[in-house]
Amino acid sequence: MKITITRHGETVEGLRGEALGGRRHGHLAPSGKEQARVLAKNLRSEKYDMIFSSYLKRAKDTALEVAKYHPKTPIKFLKVLRERDPGESPEAICKRIKDFLEKYVSSRFTSILIVSHTGTSRALTLMIQGQTAVEWESIDQMKNTAVSIFEVEPGKKGKCVIWNKLI
Repeated sequence: MKITITRHGETVEGLRGEALGGRRHGHLAPSGKEQARVLAKNLRSEKYDMIFSSYLKRAKDTALEVAKYHPKTPIKFLKVLRERDPGESPEAICKRIKDFLEKYVSSRFTSILIVSHTGTSRALTLMIQGQTAVEWESIDQMKNTAVSIFEVEPGKKGKCVIWNKLI
């Protein structure tokens, strides 16, 4: 299975230096909307069985932009993919993401897209590769609308084939 992860576009709040952790929605800045459009265009030839996204507005708007090129692909907006809550430990977010992967990511899919945030992208990277929260700091922050791609075989650790690349 191919798992593609991207982070939402740049936000108005982020440009002002405001942290948006947890359940704050945030709004895509004009530059973030353009990033989402470029991402969508660059992913238009990809085939996804499912698009998963955080329900938070900044990620949702990014996912909806990508979905314009994938009108027959189901999209699911989930609270579990929200950004790391203030005070949430790396262990807690990794458990939340591990539960998501076990519940939603199954062998019935050949390729999925996940649109999320900095903290959830880190946790997804760790959990897909069979690592632990102890290695949290070893994972770089994903750039806005950068793409990371993992190949995952059932019962095995995922292998990163592209990391944090702007396409």
